[in-house]
Amino acid sequence: MSNAEKIKTIEQYISIIKKEYGKEGCSSIRNIYYRGQSQQQYTLKPKLYRKIEGHIDDDENYLIYEKEICNRAKLEYADFFDDCNNSIDELALMQHYGIPTRLLDVTENPLVALYFACVNNIKNDGEVFVLKQDFSTKQYTSYDCDRRIA
Repeated sequence: MSNAEKIKTIEQYISIIKKEYGKEGCSSIRNIYYRGQSQQQYTLKPKLYRKIEGHIDDDENYLIYEKEICNRAKLEYADFFDDCNNSIDELALMQHYGIPTRLLDVTENPLVALYFACVNNIKNDGEVFVLKQDFSTKQYTSYDCDRRIA
């Protein structure tokens, strides 16, 4: 993002994260989530939406497409889903194995987000998004991560 602060060192990143906690106080640790993306031009969209964007126009069809993917996965790999208690568990399991879902990975650990912003990313700068628990505001802060940080 053009308004994002450029981070070049881990020390600088940790300093910025401490400031984020400082704004909310120590009790806010559970209210802050992070997402690391390996390329800045990526948007905050789950893989399912990125994969079929431009091919399907409305949310209802996305969900139908996702349901087809889920049904096929559960049919072909039924044993993998034995421990799933609900559809969110199933989606999380499928996402873990690289199947496109509507879920967007976030973490409470800022260093995990930094890892995903840098991993397998030699040519491009990554980005870390800092998200507050109140997603209704649709506001976030992002930080560009220099590829050399890894």
